[in-house]
Amino acid sequence: MTNAKILKRYHENKEAFGKKRICPGFHRECGGILSIYNKENICESCKRERYIQRLVGWGWDEEKLRKEMSL
Repeated sequence: MTNAKILKRYHENKEAFGKKRICPGFHRECGGILSIYNKENICESCKRERYIQRLVGWGWDEEKLRKEMSL
């Protein structure tokens, strides 16, 4: 890595540090505030919903999935 890339990444991280990141949601506006430690731009509940919908699209039973995932 060059010094320019390191410096650019440093300034991007420093600029993003003070901002609140809000989850855009999966199908709807979630509004959850993301932790600074969460590098992804989606919260865990939206990830779970996205995963369930993906499995339902592959032919899985949605009711069974929701029941199993709520344990």
